[in-house]
Amino acid sequence: MEQEKIMTIHCASCGAPAQYDIVKQNYHCPNCGEDTGTEIPLKKLREFRSLTKTLLEQELPDSQTIACECPNCGARVIVKEHEVTETCIFCQSKILRSNVQMREGFPEMVIPFRLNRKQAEKQLDEWVEKNSDKKESEILKENRKKLKGIYLPYELIRGPIRFNVARDNSDRRYTCGGFLEHVAVNVTERCNNLLLNGMEPFLWEELEPFQFGYIAGHAAEVPTADGEELRRRVFEEVAEEYRPTVERTMQTTGLSLSPSTDALLRMPAFLPVYFLDCGDVQAAVNGQTGKVSVLAAKETRTYPWVIEPLLGTLAVIFFIFFVFRNYGGVPMDPKELFELVGMAGLVAALILFTIFSKGREARVRRKIYKNLVVVYK
Repeated sequence: MEQEKIMTIHCASCGAPAQYDIVKQNYHCPNCGEDTGTEIPLKKLREFRSLTKTLLEQELPDSQTIACECPNCGARVIVKEHEVTETCIFCQSKILRSNVQMREGFPEMVIPFRLNRKQAEKQLDEWVEKNSDKKESEILKENRKKLKGIYLPYELIRGPIRFNVARDNSDRRYTCGGFLEHVAVNVTERCNNLLLNGMEPFLWEELEPFQFGYIAGHAAEVPTADGEELRRRVFEEVAEEYRPTVERTMQTTGLSLSPSTDALLRMPAFLPVYFLDCGDVQAAVNGQTGKVSVLAAKETRTYPWVIEPLLGTLAVIFFIFFVFRNYGGVPMDPKELFELVGMAGLVAALILFTIFSKGREARVRRKIYKNLVVVYK
């Protein structure tokens, strides 16, 4: 199977590329008109992954001693051969080598580094120069030499997805669905997902079958999650990827999404990242395109549920004002009208904010700064 077509769905009848039909819930061929069930691409992918795993196990170095486990943060990182110790890229602790295990989720594809370290530093320097008014730029400028390249484990996702959607403070449930195209889900807990999302996208046409030679000169973190834990992480990230679309459709941010699908094509891969951790501030540079993403030093709090009770309170205020300003055909005294409207608005606000705030908390997030131009293509 050609590497650029690994995640492409082919018609079971004529072999031409097929497109997903969201109405029929299967793949339809525009060439011959036949349908292909979602189980057939999954079977083909399982066959490919089994073959790839066998080849990788045969390629493992005889010593099988190119993985390190950090005793401090638990990161499990592949490092250069012939090195006895290494410094953890995430917490700077010293770590020792151990054996590589070809467990579930071990990357089978890779996008090679296109930028060297100096080019990545240049991209970061340009971001610092353009954002010199931000506190984060000074911190990054002082620590730029700590920027290190690492292959991070991802799951590449393509295929149909369905969600069970629930609104906050409501027993009603909704179902929605769509098709995910070229979604990359990071499966390590040691990097902020929003930070990594900020340096995407990657150029998928440069995917290559993974070989251990690619990690020469770079560290590579081995996924520690497998089985149900890996599935949970992937679905959680996919839900966040799909959330903005659902929020726009339902016109509210007070939603919980539960993905449910068995038809997604998932391919584990190593993707190239230059990473810099300065404590409260983190930066990532896309090792393929040069796109920069910076995690803000401070958290921001938002209260998305206040919009509904606020609108309800304003509606009550306007209703009382227009009803009572000429009640019975007699203009009401402005002072009395103001007191009536104020009292009605206060009561409405207390009731509505109590109802809508029950069981709902502020959303705490870190702002992500990023450059908008992909430099290296």
